Amino acid sequence: MLAAYFQSLGLFNPEEITEIVQLFEFRRLSKNDYFVKENQPCNEVAFIASGIFRSYYTTSSAEDVTYCFRFPNSLIAAYSSFITGGPSVETMQALSPAELWVIKKVLLTNLPPKV
Repeated sequence: MLAAYFQSLGLFNPEEITEIVQLFEFRRLSKNDYFVKENQPCNEVAFIASGIFRSYYTTSSAEDVTYCFRFPNSLIAAYSSFITGGPSVETMQALSPAELWVIKKVLLTNLPPKV
């Protein structure tokens, strides 16, 4: 499933896809578990194999505001936190049991540049 996703992008050759896919690790989350929590750094990106996630932030009056849902065959991360290394302003929570393929930021940054 993960290899097919990368293949569909048309950006990588089969050898590159094999190399990238080997860096991901499988993870299961239960309903209501968190992939990313507000005020914590996001150091991973995940491919959703199964499950549904909601992304939300908390207002100054402590209200949760859902702004996005993520479904299987898509990537999930708190991208601004992932890029800057700072704390996330959002939370990403599983609304159902979920299966993810996760890659750590340090592994991505160590990949050789594609020429």
